[in-house]
Amino acid sequence: VIIGYTKNADDTVIKAVKDGVNVIIWCFMEVIKSSNDDDTESLLMKGGPDINDIRSLIKKLDDEGYDNVVHLTSFGGWNGPHLNTAYT
Repeated sequence: VIIGYTKNADDTVIKAVKDGVNVIIWCFMEVIKSSNDDDTESLLMKGGPDINDIRSLIKKLDDEGYDNVVHLTSFGGWNGPHLNTAYT
């Protein structure tokens, strides 16, 4: 297992995978509670790279034959807020 941590969804990730990284940990993500106009609440992800950019990069990796790369997300750590267990 060769792990790479990143907060960027760019060509540096593709280069790292081509150089042997097979587990990517998307870091500095945070889940927050948001109030909606209809008085309901929802959970939103913020921080780190944009989720749509991550999806695009994963698709690009898959299309290039790197569909065996594992993608994980890191919530909290390094002085960042940890995932609120009330949200689980």
